[in-house]
Amino acid sequence: MDKYALERTREAPLNGASQLIQIPGGTWYGPYAVVAGITLLGALLRIWHLGYKPFWLDEAVLYWISRGSLGEVIAENTARNSAPPLYALLLNPILNIGESEAVLRSVSCLAGILAIPAVYLLARQFLSSRPAYFCTLVVAVAPSQVEYSQQLREYSIVFLLSILLLGVFYRFLRDPSWRNCLVFTFLCLVSLFTQYGLALLILALNVILVVTLATRVDRKTMLTRWTVSQLILLCAMFVVYHVSLKYQLVAGGRGGGSYLASAYWNGTFKGLLRLALINTARILKFTFPGPLPFLVFFGTGLVYAARHRDGRIALMMFAIPMFITFAAACGRLYPYRGNRQDIFLTVMIYILLGFGFEYLLSRANRIFVLALTVVFLFYGLRDTARYLEKPEKYEDIRPVCRTLARLVEPGDRIYVYGFAPPAFSYYYRNCDNEIIRGRDTGKHDQFEQQLDGVLSQEGRLWLVFSHLSGEERRSVLKHVRRWREVKRIAEAEGAWLYVAH
Repeated sequence: MDKYALERTREAPLNGASQLIQIPGGTWYGPYAVVAGITLLGALLRIWHLGYKPFWLDEAVLYWISRGSLGEVIAENTARNSAPPLYALLLNPILNIGESEAVLRSVSCLAGILAIPAVYLLARQFLSSRPAYFCTLVVAVAPSQVEYSQQLREYSIVFLLSILLLGVFYRFLRDPSWRNCLVFTFLCLVSLFTQYGLALLILALNVILVVTLATRVDRKTMLTRWTVSQLILLCAMFVVYHVSLKYQLVAGGRGGGSYLASAYWNGTFKGLLRLALINTARILKFTFPGPLPFLVFFGTGLVYAARHRDGRIALMMFAIPMFITFAAACGRLYPYRGNRQDIFLTVMIYILLGFGFEYLLSRANRIFVLALTVVFLFYGLRDTARYLEKPEKYEDIRPVCRTLARLVEPGDRIYVYGFAPPAFSYYYRNCDNEIIRGRDTGKHDQFEQQLDGVLSQEGRLWLVFSHLSGEERRSVLKHVRRWREVKRIAEAEGAWLYVAH
């Protein structure tokens, strides 16, 4: 056994959180200082430009969903969202503090910051201190983690909950006490009301428990307590299903015919291979950039983890959720692609990177490991910096709204097409002009009747577009030109303003 494995054995957290922070020959505050420094770096990256980017479609929709009473929020979330209602309910009281982008994103930002020390505590259950610091630093600078800590969506909370679920589950495997069981049950309840993907993670943990039961002498006690926990969760799942899921469940998933089309199996053998190989690679790339150093750390981590008992559990905590999500995608129930919906799958990838770092640190040249680590982190910081400095991620309707507010006159009408209304309504307030929400109904003749009714009226008409394909925008403009002369007035990233005379 190498000295780092020996160190991990000495440092392994067996009884209580205090043992998670001990370094042989070190001081009690050493790990606190290191993790605090890494957390501070991650916090700065997540807070920097928090309100810089404009709300895009999904964020603006959640803003409007979160307004109103408890019942109204739940009803709106069911009708307009693809997730359970907890995140929208968390946003509701934040609206009393402020409605700026930065204030509204603060919930996601806080969750993203808390995930940094949380991943350290999870890593310390498998690894010694230095590899755990490595995992923590990778999460702190990971572009995907920074991005979703700055969005008005539930994904940074999902990542934090995934870390906590995995950590408490592993504690339950080592100590199946009622306390650990109840903490795990509480986290599961919160998770079920936060994102549907976390239900797949909980299912995977059930499979892992069954696999490990055969080797347990206390399996009767463990199974009894686990059964109580899962019965409670079944009741919660019944509530979630009837409150939101049964209304939101769409064959092929929401977005299954557009940006998520490749996240589901298309029924062919070629499609199955694509889903298994290409989409798995996308999930790894989504976790962290830098293909070559990533593969070195990750590949080494897979091999090294397979050689140790705790490492094999870590492997199961990585592989079984991946397989279950893959199976769900084959059944067109949940996407498997390396998008934000799969962020819960990334947690154990970070831990396996730590396994690879630990092995290389013990066997390879230190200068080589340091150079590889620097290059690896450079990829993450580079992509994170690019994200933070870019003023928009998907679309920016703010310039369109500013131009419109400056040029619109009394009596003008404003036609807001497609998916533009949520963000447009957030940025364009207190308008005295008539605003018409237009969208393609899916039936071309009905859509043309709607548009013809608008165009048949006298007066100048402003046309606002965002979050749609260029082909769709050109189709609408072609139809408008049958009635009116059209001129483009303003254009920004993913947003356009036209006037029809």
